[in-house]
Parts: sequence; C-alpha cells; structure tokens
Amino acid sequence: MAYLKLSLVLVMFVFCGSGLSGPIEGDKEELKLTDPGVPEALQAAYAELGKNSDARYRRLKALSVTRADLTGGSGQEYDFKMLEDRDCSKIDGNSPDACIQCNVFISDKPTETPRYTHTHMNCVV
Repeated sequence: MAYLKLSLVLVMFVFCGSGLSGPIEGDKEELKLTDPGVPEALQAAYAELGKNSDARYRRLKALSVTRADLTGGSGQEYDFKMLEDRDCSKIDGNSPDACIQCNVFISDKPTETPRYTHTHMNCVV
C-alpha cells in the first residue's frame, strides 16, 4: 500500500513539475549574437557593465543569448551569458581577482525611451 502511495506521489510530481517548468523553458529562444536587435541590447549590457569600478566586469564578453517575452506583452528580455575574456584556469577561485561569470538581463521595450534597459544581473565567482 505504501508503495502504491509513493508511486502516485511520484507520478503527480512528474506531471505537475513538467507542467510548471515546460512553458517557462519553452518561451525562451536561443539567438545568435548577430541576430536583429541583439547587438543593440548587448551594447546596453556593456554600458551597464562599464559603470562598475571592478575591472572584472569590464572584461566580460558575451558567450550566448536567449530571448523571452515579457509578461503582459510589453516587450522582450534578453539574457546574456557572459564570461571573462582571460585564462581563468590559473587563477585561484578564492583570490580577490577570481574570475566571474554573469547573466545580464536587458529588457527591450519598443515604446519606451531608452528602448534597451538593464533590468538585473546575476554573477558568480
């Protein structure tokens, strides 16, 4: 009986979990860095990174980009995965100069000025 209950819970978890995560991942679109709109959004990301006093942020280079629609249909959001443009294999991860990688999020709202704006950023060492 306990096996049957556990099986039922697992089946519910799989079906409910896939229903929750499916649309979120399905709404993201992989893009090339040269696709229309991407260079302008990337320029906004670099402008935001240039404001940081830490040189590591200014060394970040875009590796990939995904795009998703903003809620309410007000525009789109670009998610740039960025890595430092240097050999990080020889740098200790605990040092103050450790390499970072970031996801930089830029919103594209065609009806607003400026059109491309930085929304948030997540970085890890």
